[in-house]
Amino acid sequence: MCRFILLLLILIMNSYSNASIIFNYSQNDQIFIGSNLDCEDAESIMWFIGNDSTEYGRVYFGFSDRKPGSGMNDQGLVIGKIEGRSYDSSVQRNRNDLLDEMLDNIMAECSTVKEALGFLNENNLESFQDTQVMFTDKHCNSVIVTENKIDRNRNYYQIMSDLNPAQNNKSENISSFKYKIAENMIKSKGFSQDLIRNILAATHQEGIQPTQISNIFDPVSGLIYLYHFHNYENTVRINLKEALKQENSEENIANLFPQLYSFLAYKEDLPTPIDQILLNWIDHHNIDFIISKYNELKNDYQKVPKYDFKEEYLYEIADYLLQNDRIGDAILIYTLSTEEYPESWEAYFNLAIANIMMGDNEKALGYLKKSLTLSPQNDLIKLKIKELELD
Repeated sequence: MCRFILLLLILIMNSYSNASIIFNYSQNDQIFIGSNLDCEDAESIMWFIGNDSTEYGRVYFGFSDRKPGSGMNDQGLVIGKIEGRSYDSSVQRNRNDLLDEMLDNIMAECSTVKEALGFLNENNLESFQDTQVMFTDKHCNSVIVTENKIDRNRNYYQIMSDLNPAQNNKSENISSFKYKIAENMIKSKGFSQDLIRNILAATHQEGIQPTQISNIFDPVSGLIYLYHFHNYENTVRINLKEALKQENSEENIANLFPQLYSFLAYKEDLPTPIDQILLNWIDHHNIDFIISKYNELKNDYQKVPKYDFKEEYLYEIADYLLQNDRIGDAILIYTLSTEEYPESWEAYFNLAIANIMMGDNEKALGYLKKSLTLSPQNDLIKLKIKELELD
């Protein structure tokens, strides 16, 4: 029972935020796919998985958590993924591990959009909740998949941005400015690789969640053009079949490019996650000291934004406490999270689970019911309530 609860708590940890644009544009037998991946995580990576007798070789592009944002296999099947909401949504996080496993299986076993859809027909699309995935192949076919909906491309282009086009096929009704910019440029300019690069430049993002990774995929030729930190002058050209001849490898994308002052300044200005600070003290001080330091640093943050106080970082601290059998201390951290984030269903859910681990099912039930009022359609909460009521 405790093992299940701990696994459940780990599953609802949060990750980084992401908002991006992915699109394709075809003419005759040629197709290009453009991808901008926007994220606050400065550690952008690409990793190669070699082919063998049972799997196609493939490359993925993503960030420190190794969750693919885009990629291509050696058969010319290209994938792009956008979270419809922040990765900080733990409903979404619950499904992402299953989704990522499913998508990797598709890239390992499928060579065309038709084969990918055949694979999906055998699997539950529930994992796509709040997530959009575009598949494009070298035969100029593409599709956008969301939860219980498949939007097949019937045009010479398809665009996937922060607003899900599968919910509304009339582009003039789509509010996403990135979508409109990309569509207007596709309609008004001639077909070329330079146009794809120009669209990426026109739709890139700066600020808190800048465009970290940009790609142009040419699945017909098996080539990928890689850009870093919205600099579209410096390019790394990847011949996928040649790259896959080496053993499985991983590259830090920033190391492939000349150093940019803007990127170095961005990394320097990133606030430090508060859990990295507090976890340094947690083995040497009691929980009252930890909570006091949290409040002290947060007050300092109002003057100088030096630390990052995302909700997920409180969960990281509580998870560490649980793993070290400090359940009572973890409960105090979860209580703090409900005070800091009173509209967060996961804060109350986590507090409930910790109370179950402590053996206080009555308190846990109360927190679960509070959690349900904040997320009335949440099946995970309903399941836990039912389990407690049956005990």
